[in-house]
Amino acid sequence: MFGNSTPKDGTLIVANNDGSNAIHNGLPTGTYTYSVLQEKDQFYLEVNDKEIGEIVIDKSQLVLDQNSTTMGNGADGFVMVLVR
Repeated sequence: MFGNSTPKDGTLIVANNDGSNAIHNGLPTGTYTYSVLQEKDQFYLEVNDKEIGEIVIDKSQLVLDQNSTTMGNGADGFVMVLVR
């Protein structure tokens, strides 16, 4: 999925401009470290040493699923879909 040329860790800069009172609106503005964890053919995002969830990439979208982690599956997390 990621190939040899995609970084497995680095820095993530977030500019969160959502001023709503939503229950969840992503990470606050700031600079974070990230890592991509791999287990078999699945990949997981870790931000500031905290696992966020499974990464699923399609042609036009990236899905971060908090219900799927390296520790197993849950049912109370968010699923964030980023569309190109």
